[in-house]
Amino acid sequence: MGKGFALSKAGACLVVGELMAVVVFLIAGADMSLLPEYLLVHLAGVTALLPWGFLTGVYAKDQNSVNVYAAVSVVAVYVAPVFSYWNVAFGRLAEFLPTGILGVVLKKLQPMEGFMDVSLVWGGAVCAVWFLAGIASLFVIRKKRPFFPTLEAGTRQR
Repeated sequence: MGKGFALSKAGACLVVGELMAVVVFLIAGADMSLLPEYLLVHLAGVTALLPWGFLTGVYAKDQNSVNVYAAVSVVAVYVAPVFSYWNVAFGRLAEFLPTGILGVVLKKLQPMEGFMDVSLVWGGAVCAVWFLAGIASLFVIRKKRPFFPTLEAGTRQR
């Protein structure tokens, strides 16, 4: 049950994330021909953050704490790509964040010198590293403390 619950939450997060990406894309008024590419790179970035979100959800003391921690972390990883329009330093930082892969599409919307010079290969590699580091963290931390103690002990939750 614990794995199924985690997978269903992950699926819901991905679906909601992609729906929100469509809304943002439509509000921005971007060329519709870029939508499929935008959704794919957005999906890669959001997927890379899933293990980190799971850790937040498991270890926060209550739902309010999860909301606060999630809001801060989402703002932290999305600020760099957004502000890289105004400051090249943010663009350089974004290259090492999983949301930096958005630069593959964003530079097509607003071509500027030095703005989000992220290739698809580099962005994909960054996303893979973030995802694998998150999974590794989950395994290391799980050895110290089970995620679903009552389920992992073999007892049924009522």
